[in-house]
Amino acid sequence: MIHEKICLSKNGMYAFLFILRWDTYLAMTDVQIHWFSIVNSVIVVFFLSGILSMIIVKTIRRDIARYNQEDSVSFTLK
Repeated sequence: MIHEKICLSKNGMYAFLFILRWDTYLAMTDVQIHWFSIVNSVIVVFFLSGILSMIIVKTIRRDIARYNQEDSVSFTLK
């Protein structure tokens, strides 16, 4: 698909051919799924999610342990 786009400038009106960027990809006839890229992306997402969840769990456990320790100290002082 080729679309014509008209631009205005100080010198006058110029018409030039403007090819939309996605027309090349949307008009593909030989569709080939890149399974390696899809699987690689999924593995990277799971790996990074696992690292993030381990960091969050470690931080939450440390916070809960600190709060429980503060509670036990406050009960012994009373």
